[in-house]
Amino acid sequence: MKAADCAEEVQGAAHAFEMLGVGEPEMLSYTVPHDGIERALVRLPKISDTPEKYPRRFKKIQTAPL
Repeated sequence: MKAADCAEEVQGAAHAFEMLGVGEPEMLSYTVPHDGIERALVRLPKISDTPEKYPRRFKKIQTAPL
């Protein structure tokens, strides 16, 4: 779940999606019942296998993010 205005964040992750074998993201918007908060669910279809070098150790993630 993301905030309703997450399109920019999803676009910014396009490089990571490509590296990890993810297809075109699908954003589904909805309203949380009883409090009216707008949210988005981002569906990421897997189109190829994740390279063997992933997942990485936390230290590597911190020093060299995707």
